[in-house]
Amino acid sequence: MKKIKNICLRLNIYFCIDFIRWFIRIVRYIKNGCSGAPPDPLKRKIILAYLSKYDLKCFIETGTYIGDTLAYIVRGKRKSIKAISIELDKVLFKAAKKRFSSFGNILILHGNSGQILPKLVKELN
Repeated sequence: MKKIKNICLRLNIYFCIDFIRWFIRIVRYIKNGCSGAPPDPLKRKIILAYLSKYDLKCFIETGTYIGDTLAYIVRGKRKSIKAISIELDKVLFKAAKKRFSSFGNILILHGNSGQILPKLVKELN
């Protein structure tokens, strides 16, 4: 029991540390005039706002990396969104393919997004 309590305490501390780091990044971003790419939590909120505002049913991402943005987009009530992500790196592609294998609404593609994206857009239209 003591071991579980210690693990829970550590998780809460790590969560707090992450929250503070993200908060600091967002404050710096705003303080610097919102120039450059927004920090991840803010970027994800912006994406969700666009998906909602325009009632979009499809989300395409280039550069899956480890898939955190993709996971955020399709969680909860947004499971009806068709999500497609293109990853160039073979190792990251395989990891994302494995991570999202149980999601029917997520398609992970491997290759150069500059070549895949135009074909994908034609198919969607």
